[in-house]
Amino acid sequence: MQSLPFAHRDPAFPSKCPKCRLRLQETKCGDVWLDQCRWCLGLWFDAKELDQVKSEFDESIRWIDVALWKYAEKANFNASSVDCPRCCTLMSELRFDSSSVILEFCINCAGAWFDHGEHKAIVDFLRERATAYTADDLKRISLQQLKQIFDGPKGVVDEIKDFVASWRMLSLRFAVEHPKLVERINRMRRSLPF
Repeated sequence: MQSLPFAHRDPAFPSKCPKCRLRLQETKCGDVWLDQCRWCLGLWFDAKELDQVKSEFDESIRWIDVALWKYAEKANFNASSVDCPRCCTLMSELRFDSSSVILEFCINCAGAWFDHGEHKAIVDFLRERATAYTADDLKRISLQQLKQIFDGPKGVVDEIKDFVASWRMLSLRFAVEHPKLVERINRMRRSLPF
């Protein structure tokens, strides 16, 4: 990620680290501007920014949607001791799915504060989850991704990229689950005259 001198998009944004109370500075991750504390290296993700950024860390998991609200709806919240840097309300602790990562989540604006390294831990968790899917699971997911090319929320180009990433994962899983069949197919392809 690339850090730049502070020049925040929204002048109304209080822009203080919820842990250190220092002014946040913008940092660019791919095409997304995030807010980072220069002291503790924590990151603020506005709603949906985590979903946009995860593919910058690992393109192969871009098809896994990270909707923090989905986890928030199932969660039992514990009050956090920090205020939201976006809307200044008290945040809640949220366990990310079944991982060990507990982050601060604002139920008011749907933003989340990640202490240093927590975003990487979530990407690692998603990577592990993706490799645990069976070929049948990935076939179903790839078909869903194909459908989303036409009616998905991300736009056609991003939905195509999601489909290609899920299809690639399906191909790898199929090769792992059926190595003899893959070898036969490869032998047949090598024997073709064209």
